[in-house]
Amino acid sequence: MPSEKEHEVPGNARPGQGPASSTAALASRFQQMFPVLSPAEIDRVRHFGEVRRFRPGEVLFQAGKPGPGMYVILSGRVAVAGRDAVGQAIPVAKFAELIGATLEDMAEVVPGEVLAEIGELSGQPSVSVIDAQAVGEVEAIVVPPEGLRALLIAEAELGERILRALILRRVAQIEMGFGGPVLIGPLNSPEVIRLSAFLGRSGIPFRVIDPHADADASSLLARFAPQPGELPIVIMPDGAVLKNPTKQDLARALGLVATTLRSEPYDVAIVGAGPAGLGTAVYGASEGLSILVLEAGTFGGQAGASARIEKRARGLIQCTSSTLLTAGGCGRGRWWWPPARAIGGQRSRTWRSSRVAVSRTGPRRSRLGCAATRR
Repeated sequence: MPSEKEHEVPGNARPGQGPASSTAALASRFQQMFPVLSPAEIDRVRHFGEVRRFRPGEVLFQAGKPGPGMYVILSGRVAVAGRDAVGQAIPVAKFAELIGATLEDMAEVVPGEVLAEIGELSGQPSVSVIDAQAVGEVEAIVVPPEGLRALLIAEAELGERILRALILRRVAQIEMGFGGPVLIGPLNSPEVIRLSAFLGRSGIPFRVIDPHADADASSLLARFAPQPGELPIVIMPDGAVLKNPTKQDLARALGLVATTLRSEPYDVAIVGAGPAGLGTAVYGASEGLSILVLEAGTFGGQAGASARIEKRARGLIQCTSSTLLTAGGCGRGRWWWPPARAIGGQRSRTWRSSRVAVSRTGPRRSRLGCAATRR
């Protein structure tokens, strides 16, 4: 197993700080992160998928490839291993310690467990960050992404349990910096800091590798031969490579934003994707309205920067840490109900493309335009 290296920095790392509040919460939530469904709950899942059988050694998930949806294991065992965009395996011992589990707990998925990732809810092809392979004969319910979204709506209590598990798994990935883009560039580079801040505020797991201290990173740079000004290189989970991308380019590559508007007007356009804007989007979409969310920065607003906020979007885990809110709630306004869409970094004809426009831009501090302001 590869050892941790000082030049590899997880996305949530902050020098001089102890464990984040969400880290402490994870250690007590192992059962919520990996719930075992009861026979009655499994029967309720059957309506949204189909039962499939897998031969020994057959692949259920492959890292870097889109997954088929959610699995609920009925019989047999599934071996699971994670690896990132550059092929490095997840440090299992560190992950187990983070969530209060044993190495045996992390090795296999057992009957009744749910095998899925929160990206399945996005309405777009989701790239897996794990390898999952059948150990012996395996029988499982396969729930496609659209079936999973329907389950979360039709089965509120069971859906909330599954959603909580997926959000907590994403939070664990954020804490470890595993399962998302890998940034290769000097740690103190302004460009690395710019992209790191964007990913962190967007609730995307990532890590940074400094090529000045890592021979493997240097070999990757040699392969892609970046020109001056093309650093940092961003390696996406599907293997795609971006050279010094803008925040908008990175957001589009991650599937965070819609790239087109539909031809007919939306019912409501919401300007600002902070807690208030996302909460408005979720409530409106839950009533069947088509929602367009416009944000020039990052989804989550103050949720991505505040350690504790009081306003929460509907249905989030009962925790106010910014990590949990950005990991779970900020995507929810976009994918929880199919009519909701989100577009970032665009100056669209908002007022013409919707019947109602709602401003949720929040307060902005004003500064006096004089030289003595700082005094």
